[in-house]
Amino acid sequence: MDSKKIIAASVVALFCVTAYAIIAADSSDAASTENYEIYVEIIGTNGSVNDAAFVYFESEKDPAKFVDAANAAFKAAGLTNLKLFYDDWIGIEYEAGGNDINGSYFSDGSKWVTVSDTTSEYLSHSKLAMVVDNGYIDTATYAAVPVEEQANWNETGYGDPYAYIKIPAATAKTGAMTEYEVNLTMIDDDLIKTTTEVIKFTSENNAWAWCYGLKAAISNNSIFTKLEFSKISDEAIYLIFDGSNSNATYVKEKGEWVGVTKTAQQYTSGNEVDFELKNGYISTEKYNGLSSAEQKNWKESGMSGGYEYQRLPAASKSSSSDFPIIYVVVAIVAILLIACAAYYLMKNKKTA
Repeated sequence: MDSKKIIAASVVALFCVTAYAIIAADSSDAASTENYEIYVEIIGTNGSVNDAAFVYFESEKDPAKFVDAANAAFKAAGLTNLKLFYDDWIGIEYEAGGNDINGSYFSDGSKWVTVSDTTSEYLSHSKLAMVVDNGYIDTATYAAVPVEEQANWNETGYGDPYAYIKIPAATAKTGAMTEYEVNLTMIDDDLIKTTTEVIKFTSENNAWAWCYGLKAAISNNSIFTKLEFSKISDEAIYLIFDGSNSNATYVKEKGEWVGVTKTAQQYTSGNEVDFELKNGYISTEKYNGLSSAEQKNWKESGMSGGYEYQRLPAASKSSSSDFPIIYVVVAIVAILLIACAAYYLMKNKKTA
């Protein structure tokens, strides 16, 4: 056989063997890794939730690597006081000195189950929850918790100081990860000036993860850090902005903006969402005080009590454009001048 053909055949064979090895290695790696989600609640001494967050990370199903990946995710999410450690078992440490008043759960796909073996149960379940700092409380603290909030705690049977453990507020149901886009617009008190920002983030497609994912994606120096969720449930999401609940919300369906009626369902659908905040609704009196040009940015809401008109999402984008019409005209003129100059230069070059 021709030596060149032998060499070519050898190269092809080597490529095939290498490709198979790479594919096999990739398959092996993929099988040994997991995408984890941890919902964290930081509980105050009085049993109230001081803060909460979702973190997402990928890790091999190895306890030491799981701990390292989780700690990196906590740090990235701003949970700098929370750390896991591994010493024959995976433990939770909150604050520099550490404490053991921390509880954890895994999701069985529909409900939260208290963790009994951290190493095996953390690694084998992709969705976890941790209630830290005061995840367990004693009988006296539980008695002081408002009656309507006592249902958020389960009796453990362990006695004090671990008599009750906090039940995670977030849903235990699992869902696919979804990419979201939310248009945020603040309408100033003059009802004309607006500030806009587009937020994109990825989270599990449930109401709790969606809310915390949106909040985490807003930069610390943004005016939209004033956006808060006054209540979250699997059925409804209630929001306030800078103390105002006069916020009009929309979702884009089939290319058209429609008013939101089923908040949790429509916000988490994966469709584009628009929030018109602070002065999203105005009274008839305020509407009548606007110029005819500005009135086109509003529509009747069908409500009363100062909510007679609501801001249109497209109007906010156009009125807050970074490129006023005069700049557009200047740009067009500049392009025409450049084109004319280029034409005359080419013409003179040909005749020279």
